[in-house]
Amino acid sequence: MLSLGVREAMNGLFVMESTAASVRTVDCGRFSPDNTRPECEDRADTGIGIFVAAAVLLLAVGLVAWRLMLRRIKTAPSDDERPESR
Repeated sequence: MLSLGVREAMNGLFVMESTAASVRTVDCGRFSPDNTRPECEDRADTGIGIFVAAAVLLLAVGLVAWRLMLRRIKTAPSDDERPESR
């Protein structure tokens, strides 16, 4: 029973190593010859999408915080609006 568990673990490890060995890394640097490959374009599109989503989220959180801050700030009424205490 124990040997079966070890065999399954080793089989999964072997599959992971063979999969990792078969995948070639792509260099997407500016001066790399691979920078026009579709993989690099997908990475660039994903990076820009993440940047835009983070910027929109930051703006939304900032807007909500600003609105809540404006609600909490109470301005003192001017002299014309104060009730007479004489």
